[in-house]
Amino acid sequence: MKICVLSEELANPLDEGIKKFSYSLIKALSTQHYVLGLSKWGLFEEWCRVEKVPMNKLLLNWGLWRKIRRFAPQVICYAPSSSGSFFGFLRGRILKWYRRRARLVLISLQPKSFSPFLARLVRYLRPDMILVQSEKSASFLEELGCSARIFSSGVEMEKFAPVSEIRKQQLRRRHGLPSKTFLVLHVGHINPDRGVALFRDLQEKPGIQTLLVGSTSTLQDEGLARDLEDAGVRVMRDYIPGIQEIYQLSDRYLFPVSSRTAAIEFPLSVLEAMACNLPIITTRYGGLAELFPEGDGFLFADTREEVLEKISQVQKGLTSRTRSMVECFTWENVLKTCWQRYFQ
Repeated sequence: MKICVLSEELANPLDEGIKKFSYSLIKALSTQHYVLGLSKWGLFEEWCRVEKVPMNKLLLNWGLWRKIRRFAPQVICYAPSSSGSFFGFLRGRILKWYRRRARLVLISLQPKSFSPFLARLVRYLRPDMILVQSEKSASFLEELGCSARIFSSGVEMEKFAPVSEIRKQQLRRRHGLPSKTFLVLHVGHINPDRGVALFRDLQEKPGIQTLLVGSTSTLQDEGLARDLEDAGVRVMRDYIPGIQEIYQLSDRYLFPVSSRTAAIEFPLSVLEAMACNLPIITTRYGGLAELFPEGDGFLFADTREEVLEKISQVQKGLTSRTRSMVECFTWENVLKTCWQRYFQ
């Protein structure tokens, strides 16, 4: 099958959810199909080549039109940086005009809402299929007349894997982190919507070192970052190519996000932490509560008090089997269970 995958902002560094998802999707699809990746920046790696093409806000561009027409895809898969916003639908409709025979698939990784007027317009702009990451988002879009399906994120199990205690201590020395403290990690944007202000409270607990790795692809709240650093939180602001090492040296992964648009609905960082067999404390965010039961080191906490209580539980010792919970979410399995089912 010939598939065109387009995502406007896809480029290095790959430290933001929609970029990482789009990159991994192109890489995975390329093992089974003939794939043309497009973005306004381009990306050229051994396993994922994304061509650079000029793009304006509405994707009205002769160069883009020519590339799509010459490739003649059977499927155009569009992962907009704005996710499933009204303008994401509008740009998707323009891509459909470029190749009317192609099936247009819109990927919406974050939930969006519409005014009654825009909701009526969305009915006329709807793609052939829209892929989302939670049942709630699917139901909302189906009420607008869209054909919505669940499409989860995938994780590279070979790259993200648990390590021995000796290796863990080596990694802590490499990154300048204390060897004997209980290290609580979060990877994502440094802004209030991520709920990371909670790390101030955690840092005050005896024997705990908190670690926050920020994304360089999005604007950071410098005031919040400085406040956390002043409280003793270790904040890493630079891009880390071997991000798997940061998971591997940690003791616990905390995902305190409650704002519906602060992360993709099936967060990649949670999957990557689980692949490293870290115990997880998370809010009931997006598709997480729909796809994972509580237990075996995977715990839900929706309030500050619940988070602090469950951190204390984990410090006392908790068997984690989170890696086995995420084994079915390799990209190979995601394509087998979702993509092939929808597009055979």
